[in-house]
Amino acid sequence: MGGVSDLALKKFLENFPNVHTINLCLDNDEAGRKACEDIIKMLEELGKANNKVYKVNVLPAKLGKDYNEMLMAEVETDGTKVKKQKEVR
Repeated sequence: MGGVSDLALKKFLENFPNVHTINLCLDNDEAGRKACEDIIKMLEELGKANNKVYKVNVLPAKLGKDYNEMLMAEVETDGTKVKKQKEVR
């Protein structure tokens, strides 16, 4: 979400009232899990105020702290190793 504020999400939901499903892909650490809990609580309150129900999917990275670490990690898939990409400048 680019920070700890939920203002961007609230504005997004205000601009797109047909959105009812939110996927949370925050960091897979204590702070990320706490942020998910806080966002879910905010969405429950917002839903009550607006007579809406939001479906929230919490989707932390399965490997590493976040999706970037997951993508950058060495992963073995079907016998083929996918190595960390080197930055090209």
